[in-house]
Amino acid sequence: MVSNRAHNQDQTQSIFLTAVSFLGHFTNTITKTLTKIFTRTELSLVILILLGAHSSLATANKTDNKTVRILFIQLGTRGLVQSLQQHIGRDFDVQITRVPVNNQSNPFLITNDGFHVGNSRPTENETYNYPPIAQDLSWFDQYDPKKNTPQALNEILPDILVVSGHAIAGLGWHSDDMDAGENNYKMNLYLAGLVHTLRSNAGARNLFKNIKLVVLGGCNSLVNFEPHYTNGAYLNPQQIAAIYNYQSNKNNQSAKSYVVGNAASFNTLDFYRRRLARLYPEDFTLDPFQERCAFRVARLAPDHCQILDLNRVLPDYGLFNDSHMYNYPYIMKRIFPKAALILGFSGSSDFGPKTKEMLFETLQDSLQELNKAGAGLQNIITPILDKESQTASRELKIKILESMRKNWTVQTYRGLGRVGSSITPAFPEIDANGPFPNLIGDSRRIQQIESEAPPCAPYEENKFTNCAFLPEKFKTRSRPQ
Repeated sequence: MVSNRAHNQDQTQSIFLTAVSFLGHFTNTITKTLTKIFTRTELSLVILILLGAHSSLATANKTDNKTVRILFIQLGTRGLVQSLQQHIGRDFDVQITRVPVNNQSNPFLITNDGFHVGNSRPTENETYNYPPIAQDLSWFDQYDPKKNTPQALNEILPDILVVSGHAIAGLGWHSDDMDAGENNYKMNLYLAGLVHTLRSNAGARNLFKNIKLVVLGGCNSLVNFEPHYTNGAYLNPQQIAAIYNYQSNKNNQSAKSYVVGNAASFNTLDFYRRRLARLYPEDFTLDPFQERCAFRVARLAPDHCQILDLNRVLPDYGLFNDSHMYNYPYIMKRIFPKAALILGFSGSSDFGPKTKEMLFETLQDSLQELNKAGAGLQNIITPILDKESQTASRELKIKILESMRKNWTVQTYRGLGRVGSSITPAFPEIDANGPFPNLIGDSRRIQQIESEAPPCAPYEENKFTNCAFLPEKFKTRSRPQ
């Protein structure tokens, strides 16, 4: 009798294990059937408990998969977030988390000191109190994989990060005087401080590694001032330094001008410094004797300046000292290493409704374009976030990303007269030729784009780079953009 009972239990367990393998699609049916069969066995209660747990877990996973989380660093308007919410929100729950900026919890070191704090960019080789560092990083503990379970992290990690506000290349982002936010002061986010936080905090690194889509508001938020060869090929810092220090080049231009640019060369460092000094004379100057600082400390390092010397805070050496401080595609790829797409601006942006409209039109144009080709998508965001019931193939993701990049470039130029730029860190083969898609021969191409969005200007060494398609006119530019 004992052996028969053991045999029956073995058979029961075998049937149970077989049944569990089909739970994904037949949970309710199997629950009723197994309950009738095994009500007199010792395993019936266990089965029901496990089936109930599986059903709850499946429901929880489905709910989580239908939730898109946006981390919002709000230094400006909500337009970019609203465009994403409008595009995604019809079929998915969109949760928006604003980063804390109050004095008690300020993990991103968003401060009212502004870039007028002299140590936001000290003189060369000066390290006094640089970069500005956030003191309380406990907010990032919730994202630390060593302090939280995978399930807990899955329920809170953001999928998208949006930064709104004005951007100053080489320094960071700031709010508008008219949009000072709930703290009633002008807010500033130091890029160098953020990079330091990522290097020192595991929770922050895990948070940023999970981001799949990034939208960077502000002028020049994804700009690259580093020069290229005249055929568009990449120049590394050592090569740039060699050119900068050379007396002249064969075109009889000064070597320094080739690297730094000039007043007529758009998207060059010299052009940008002159533009800042012209537009914001109350904040910036090109004359070191006009810099106004409250006091100086540590070998005369300027601090708390009312007017900044741009040649000091945006120095030439940032183009070739391995910092890549003016190469935002390079920096952002390392901040967001697993992002499928990062959208930004290589020139002027807009602080109002235009930016919202351009992003929404980009999303809608790409959706229509892909569905016309038979993609059958509800939106173009959740497939690259892996939020669909079936994971999108890499081939489909590439089609989505290529469409979004092209439409973003066209929409931003039409809306602002300046092109938007984009990179795809998780898909290096797409942006290997630089932050601008190849629109040569595209029916939507706007002629003026070619001078501001060269189709081959790689921002780093990349094995996928191939500029062989370039027409001759692109290979003979006196100075690459």
